[in-house]
Amino acid sequence: TTAEPMAGLVARMAALEGEPGVLSVSLAHGFPWGDTPEVGTRVLVVADDDAALAARHAAAVGEAVWAARDAIAPPFVGIDAAIDRLLAQAPDGRPVVWADTADNPGIGAAGDSTFVLRRLLERGVHGVALCPLWDPGATALAFDAGVGARLAMRLGGKLGPASGAPLDLEVQVVALTPAAWQPFGGAMAPLGRLAWLRAGGPGDDAAIDIVVNDHRMQCFHPDAFRAVGLDPMRPRVLIVKSTQHFHAGFAPIAREVLYLSAPGSGSMDMASLPHRRVQRGLWPRVVAPERGLVDLAGP
Repeated sequence: TTAEPMAGLVARMAALEGEPGVLSVSLAHGFPWGDTPEVGTRVLVVADDDAALAARHAAAVGEAVWAARDAIAPPFVGIDAAIDRLLAQAPDGRPVVWADTADNPGIGAAGDSTFVLRRLLERGVHGVALCPLWDPGATALAFDAGVGARLAMRLGGKLGPASGAPLDLEVQVVALTPAAWQPFGGAMAPLGRLAWLRAGGPGDDAAIDIVVNDHRMQCFHPDAFRAVGLDPMRPRVLIVKSTQHFHAGFAPIAREVLYLSAPGSGSMDMASLPHRRVQRGLWPRVVAPERGLVDLAGP
């Protein structure tokens, strides 16, 4: 919804709500990772005692969404392509934000996958910070060891194959926060205990900073980094395990935002999702699925 053509479609729906007789226009975009018979996309229009008007607008909005289907999804960038892009850029004082969408706890993923971190380490890329990586065991060890401690630690990759293999790293405990929070809209979301772990050299440009926590939660806002004392403007790259809720908080400080195509249980490859209970064809797995008007108001 932060880019075209979806931004324009949302504006069109909002404008329709200002027309005579139209009370509400909604796009229910479904939840593709939910394996239920009802998965799919619907447009719901509520009109003031005028079913024909509601049906006409619902059909028009639905057809507009369908026509824009190929362009609605954001472009996803492979991990190596994102690294190549980073290495080709000169720093300008603002971080690049990478969204690890496939490991977003908000869609049911574990929040502890290591695929992106492992590739960064393999390619010797530093100046990167990730917050948070859900790892209650590592968090507890860091709190037991205390600030300044150096220890060998096995990080992430705990929940299963979709999380990747754990990373064995020598880290220093830089900072600890016993009860952290981050803004989300007009509310505050808990992060639990945060432990800032640094792998690599002492300087920002020679380190990978990994903030682990014990409360499974996606990253909504740069204040998640600040909550443990990590200035989000210092790393070259900020990695967040989120699909889109991060955008409002991070876009104002970001040089650019990249949506990563990484492995994980929240894969954005919609055509390959292993649905078993879905009862009808869905795009893009089915190129031209049946679509049409459903009258939810009854006779």
